Order: sequence, then structure tokens, then C-alpha cells
Amino acid sequence: MLAGHRQRLLRRRGLLTAQIDTVDRLLEKGSTMSAPLSGCRPVQIKIAVDDLASRHLWALAAPLSPVSSLGQFCPCTEA
Repeated sequence: MLAGHRQRLLRRRGLLTAQIDTVDRLLEKGSTMSAPLSGCRPVQIKIAVDDLASRHLWALAAPLSPVSSLGQFCPCTEA
């Protein structure tokens, strides 16, 4: 039983080591991203705020229309 557990831990260590190596490489060299396609735009952006003043500030910076069918609110309306 312990031998099987040890094997699982070794496999997990290998996977974590590979992930750490990837993160280190990205931190060191960065990541190349392709240029956005023409006419491409984000579909949804969610910015969580705790107070009405912050919500109003974001509404001024990025006015959005409400998505009432999903129960979401327009950031420019009072709660």
C-alpha cells in the first residue's frame, strides 16, 4: 500500500516539477501572443467591486449594456 502511494507521490512530483519549470520559463522569457484578429472583441468582462462609488467609476470608464436575461446589472444603474 505504501509503495503505491509513494509511486503516486513521485508521479505528482514530476508533474509539479514540469509545471514549475514552465512557470519559470514564462517568467524569464515571457510568452509570445499572436496579434488579435480584425474585428475581434471580448464578449464578457466581469469586474467585481464592493461599493457603489467603485461601480460608478467603472461604469464611466467602460460603459456597458446590461445583460438582463442572465440577471446581471448595468454598472451605471443604482442598486
